[in-house]
Amino acid sequence: MNKVVLFDFDGVLVDSEECHATAAQQYMKNAFKIMVPLGELVQLTGLTGLEKVGRLLDKYGIKHKLNDIKVEKIRYIYLQLSQELKPKKGIKELLDNLKIRGHKLGIVSSMFRADIEKFLKKNRLDTYFDLIVGYEDVKNKKPHPEPYLTAIKKFGERNTYFAIEDSPNGVKSAKSAGIKHIIGLVGKADGHLESEFEVIKNPFVISYIVENTV
Repeated sequence: MNKVVLFDFDGVLVDSEECHATAAQQYMKNAFKIMVPLGELVQLTGLTGLEKVGRLLDKYGIKHKLNDIKVEKIRYIYLQLSQELKPKKGIKELLDNLKIRGHKLGIVSSMFRADIEKFLKKNRLDTYFDLIVGYEDVKNKKPHPEPYLTAIKKFGERNTYFAIEDSPNGVKSAKSAGIKHIIGLVGKADGHLESEFEVIKNPFVISYIVENTV
């Protein structure tokens, strides 16, 4: 039985949550003339750009349909803001450690797979991952289990799975998919993960947890 480690992308492999929040903020300002405080957007960590804007429009009492929200425009703003982003400290060493031990690695994210692939290639991390499940690969996004179930279907059920997450939606998605080993990374919004899961601040601890879990 192999061990498979599935990483969320935003907030786990790269500190991109502020870029996502700022992209939604700028889109709200440009499209609806509403300036949303950045702190309010950070609280929506783990949601897609479409979901963030939808929640805000509901909150501010603006009637809308889903096709009123232009996902590609939010994505374009994000890509402009995120050009200088780098992998989080220690990530390459962690991936080296896991790969040397023969573990399979994957990414399960609500971000567009094409954008993830571009980032990985730019930072020479593309060869580490055996699978990427992104926005365009599933109908239902996190917290629905479909993203993780898609990865499990690809790798096969006869494996021991680990999910590395940083948001409640990600944790719920992994849990609903039947993944028993869920590791929560604490980011800027400390304490927002469900307390029943192990929460760590140092990514190097992930290797220890994976190696010592039967």
